[in-house]
Amino acid sequence: MYRVCPTKWTSSQNFQLMFTKCLQKSGIYRKYSLLTISVENKAFDISVNKRQKLLVNAGVRSQSTTVNEVHRKKKKRIVKPRYSKYVELLEVTDKSASERKSRVKRLKAKKLQEFIARTQAQIIEKWTKESKQLKTKIPLTPILENAKIAERPKINIEPAIYKQINIDEMDRTILESGIYDDKPLIFFGKEDYTKHVINNTEDINNIIKSFNSYRDILESMGNECQEVSETPIDTFSCMFPKENDVEEPLDPLESCEHYISSENIETNASKYHNVQRTENIVITKPKSRFKSKIHNNEEQERFAKEKALRINLESYLNVCVSAGMINRGISTLLAYRQRAKKKLETQSLITIEFYNIILHGLAEKASFERFSDIFALIKEDQLKFNEQTYAAIFECLGRIESSEENIYQIKKFEQKANQNGITLNQIMDRSVFIADQRDIALDAIRRIRPDFNPIYTPPVLSYNNELLNNLNQSVVPSSITNVMKSKCVYNSAELERMAREQLKVELDGCITIKSIESSNEYANAEYCREKLKDLEELWRVQINAAITRDLNTLRAQIRYKPNNFMNYYTYLTAMNTSIYTDILIKEIFKLAEGSETFSPTVGQLYKELGQKVQQRYQIEVKKKNGILEKIGEIYSCYCDILSKRNTKDNTRQMWQRLVHNHRNSGPSMDVKYVGWPTNVQSGVGRFLYNILMRDIKIDAHIMRQKTKSKQQNVLPAFYTLFRNQGRLVKEEVKPHPVLAKLLRMSRQQTLTFDSSLVPMLCPPQPWSTPNNGGYLLNKSELIRLPQQAIQQWNRINSSSQQQIYPALDSLNQLSSVPWRVNTEVS
Repeated sequence: MYRVCPTKWTSSQNFQLMFTKCLQKSGIYRKYSLLTISVENKAFDISVNKRQKLLVNAGVRSQSTTVNEVHRKKKKRIVKPRYSKYVELLEVTDKSASERKSRVKRLKAKKLQEFIARTQAQIIEKWTKESKQLKTKIPLTPILENAKIAERPKINIEPAIYKQINIDEMDRTILESGIYDDKPLIFFGKEDYTKHVINNTEDINNIIKSFNSYRDILESMGNECQEVSETPIDTFSCMFPKENDVEEPLDPLESCEHYISSENIETNASKYHNVQRTENIVITKPKSRFKSKIHNNEEQERFAKEKALRINLESYLNVCVSAGMINRGISTLLAYRQRAKKKLETQSLITIEFYNIILHGLAEKASFERFSDIFALIKEDQLKFNEQTYAAIFECLGRIESSEENIYQIKKFEQKANQNGITLNQIMDRSVFIADQRDIALDAIRRIRPDFNPIYTPPVLSYNNELLNNLNQSVVPSSITNVMKSKCVYNSAELERMAREQLKVELDGCITIKSIESSNEYANAEYCREKLKDLEELWRVQINAAITRDLNTLRAQIRYKPNNFMNYYTYLTAMNTSIYTDILIKEIFKLAEGSETFSPTVGQLYKELGQKVQQRYQIEVKKKNGILEKIGEIYSCYCDILSKRNTKDNTRQMWQRLVHNHRNSGPSMDVKYVGWPTNVQSGVGRFLYNILMRDIKIDAHIMRQKTKSKQQNVLPAFYTLFRNQGRLVKEEVKPHPVLAKLLRMSRQQTLTFDSSLVPMLCPPQPWSTPNNGGYLLNKSELIRLPQQAIQQWNRINSSSQQQIYPALDSLNQLSSVPWRVNTEVS
């Protein structure tokens, strides 16, 4: 059959005739079994039946030099994989703001049900196979084989079947009133050793007693007067089992384990010791392959994780003590201690430093009756008391009024310290004190030794370097001073005035200077500035309310959790809400002044904001601990020495002598502050940024001056957008166009900088150790390294101070030279 589409061809015979004539003229003949010809995008098929009409003479060759396109194999088209791209669109107008993004195909309920049913069937099938293997493969030990069948312990492999509770049979009035929550339900398995618990009424009463105490504590935590301190320190105790009261249960808030009497533990342990041994022999999990791109082996990875967890826990306990949440710190320490005991590799997680932090927190409240519980934990962990432990003990005893019992306890612990090879002078010399801890501990010691005066070890001022050892000849003892030319061009009054200005800048957290930009102001610049002031006052009220609301929500979420592990709520309650408000207001103006084409990612913004909160927290802790006043006293003496020209020491040696002379009272100057982990910084920053994104609003019609209507169109002041950075899509924060325009039109006449990023107004604190130096209050980094650069810091901390003195003195010499912009260096 032939199909002809062009109009000039009237029949298929005409087409066939024309085709055969063309073949005869060209002299090329070939047999075709099937031919497809395309003319003007129309196909013509010549079937096998019509093949004889196209045959030519037999003597002519049946091949051609031209390539037949019909028989050529077509190349397969490579289909590129199509990746689904999801784009988020942000549309902001004067009246509304809409944010849209493509949705993923929703999972239907039927498919979800099939997936769950299939997963459950696989789990049941796997469990049945394992149970059959256990029945056939568990060998009996020789002791059990020789024993009688009746005496062999039965291994209950099948799951315990509990009696089902029929809700319909219960009283409807009880269900409606909710009283059934007050009645605990106790479930017992089918094992033989539970018969002892069922028959013994004392054990059941102990379980009910522990449930009632747990319920009473949860109800008492709801009072508003106990929001920060949670429970009164006098009535809350760890409730560790003692010799005379073995059946007293642990406090459920401070222990995750359920109560089990000691009698059951002993009988069950002796009865099933051999069976558990056989189970452990048979059921052995294969070791997982080590996969890590950072660590070389499993031991190194485990050591790194343990060290990171130890740093996190130390930071969390310090925050708990400074915030007055001692009970939360104790419960967290107990939770991680109990968790570490389950594995042999992490049994060394808890150190004596953790207990010292808790002891100092209890000593601040003079709660000596709880010290015995902490001592029991230290003894159980096989740890030894150090100088800091005895300092906390004497501090607590010093806060209690003097009595015969008090004097007896002081003598008792003095004798115990002497037995451990620790003297009273070593306790006062090697311990680190904050606030009034030194004076309180010294007062307690003087109750039994009135003439006791500690002798402090003077600092080492000389070098320990082959290139600089000849300079040690000019170093004189701490009690002698020589005359030298002045190192400074200012007198004492000017230096103290500049120091007060520097302290004010660091306490504020930022410095504001006048802008030197010369630009013409807009006509409505003054109007925009007034609107910005009004918005700032409104935002402060909104931020205060939002922080209080979100903190209450976070507190309600973590209150009834079964575990007592670390959380962000403790870090957020360490400071007042007004401080968070100031930080967020500065963050708002920083984001509004940002570039339209570039902005940091959300993760980077979270971390930077968390670092600002941590820096502010450290300053507040120094104010609370009395370190601010101590720095003022020492720096005043330092200014006098610089102006009177009566020393031969360099700046480091001068500062070390002054610190040593002020060790008789007040806090220590070598207090090490443990930084917050990176995840904590990001979590705190995320919490505050959620408030900034949800609660900060702006009127879209705020730029209209001549409008008479008071109708407002309130919209969020900040939005999020997604930008492609290579193969990744990163989230960024952008201000509302109205807010950016308002700030641009106001022509701000001042510039604000972070106080930790600008030069100082007075001579800096000399570097005496790798951790102390630079700014008076702000934390200064000796080397600007990322937080994950642990090896570099370990190498610095492991080196002796005398070896680092040359680098510190060089840095002090550079920083002691005053300079001004566009003037000669004096």
